[in-house]
Parts: sequence; structure tokens; C-alpha cells
Amino acid sequence: MGNILIEEKGEHHGSINIKYTAFLPYVNSIRLLAIKEGLYETSTCDRMDRLMENMVLARLLHGKKEHFEALLQLRLLSIKEDTYEDSHYLNTRNLSNRQKALLKQIIKEGQKLHKQTINLGKERCSKWHLNRLSNSFGASNINSPQVHRRKDPLYKIKNKWRT
Repeated sequence: MGNILIEEKGEHHGSINIKYTAFLPYVNSIRLLAIKEGLYETSTCDRMDRLMENMVLARLLHGKKEHFEALLQLRLLSIKEDTYEDSHYLNTRNLSNRQKALLKQIIKEGQKLHKQTINLGKERCSKWHLNRLSNSFGASNINSPQVHRRKDPLYKIKNKWRT
């Protein structure tokens, strides 16, 4: 299967754990973006629909819903197992070459989405944190002279280059 790690031993030999490898990057990314946007939808597909209304996020999520829905279809192919745990594994020997290629693309795009979401979260959180700290000390913006230097934890950072 190339870069995709399959189970080499045990009862799921030749299968891929699609819960952790494929689903979680999509589900967790969409969940984080929905929380950030204040959305209350519970289904991942519904969250994607609402997030796509935001133009910035629409670019980030372009094609991701189709990948997620294709992943759901691939999982349906594997639900012949008896236990809940078994439903998390997809036997790659039962997939056509086209399905394997699609699965690789879905996993790759899910990992990419996850990395982009983390980076977006770091960027937005640090800006939010700086503004929040600044506003909590009565300043209208981060460069406001109204903030007393002993009360402002960012005073040294903001004024480092002024001397």
C-alpha cells in the first residue's frame, strides 16, 4: 500500500485502522474549526456545510467533504465484522487499486487539513491571547499608553525596541 501502514500481525493482519489513520484527522479538525466559529452542529458533515459559509474556511475545506463522504463509503464496505472494534479496520486486500489510491489521497488530505488547522489555531490563538491580555488591562489596543507598566505583562515586549 505504499506509505499507508497496515497491521502486520494479529487478527487485523493486512488491514488499516481507519479510525485513527483516516477519520480522526478530519473529525478533530472540523470539530476544532466549529468550536472556533461557535457552531453547534453535531455531525461532521453538517459542521463542514456551515464552515464552508466562511470564505477563508471554504478554501481550506475545498474537497474535504467529498473525501470524508468517500471515506464513509469505504468503511461501509468493511462492516462485515462482528465487533465494534472490528469496524475500525479496513481490509486493504478487498480494495481495488482505484479504491487504494483514493484511500491514500483521503489520508494525505486529512493529514494536511489537520496540520493546517493546528497552524491556523496557533496563529489565531496567539493573536487572540495578545489582544485578550491587552484588553484585560484596560487598553484599547496593544500599543496603548494607558496601560500602566507594572500591570501590563506585555509592557517589556511592546517597549523593547523603543529605547
